[in-house]
Amino acid sequence: MEQTKKVKDLETKYTKDSKEYLTVTWEDEKFDNVFSGEHMEMVNRAHEMNLPVRVIKVQEGKYWNITELTIIAEDTSPKPAQELVNDYNKEHNIPRAETKKAMLDPTNIPEVVRARSMALSYAKDKGVAKLQAGVEVSDEDDIKTAKRYMKYIAMGD
Repeated sequence: MEQTKKVKDLETKYTKDSKEYLTVTWEDEKFDNVFSGEHMEMVNRAHEMNLPVRVIKVQEGKYWNITELTIIAEDTSPKPAQELVNDYNKEHNIPRAETKKAMLDPTNIPEVVRARSMALSYAKDKGVAKLQAGVEVSDEDDIKTAKRYMKYIAMGD
């Protein structure tokens, strides 16, 4: 029998001949005893990291014994920027139509910082291109350009 479970609690116990084992209470309130040293380490690690485990059990007599235990690692690959923005918006209940307005809201730090960084980067690129062409550019020009780009990023027109 194969199951995916999450550890709720661990209790160290000892057999009659003083061998250590773990009683694992799963989030579904069921429990298993783990006797294998390797499996005990994995259950401890899964519990510390709050990760689910894949458990394979085989019935032997009246008992179900864990024959295989694997930690299921969470996906750690970075999310695309738009997915991060969407996650943030969902988490903070920002409707999709409100996202553009949110970019101009100084209390909405992630959106403001993202938009500002993008706008300033584009303004810098334009300023460098002008300098290379022999046109004199001031910091104020770059900031005005960045502000225009920020408005465009937020509002579209």
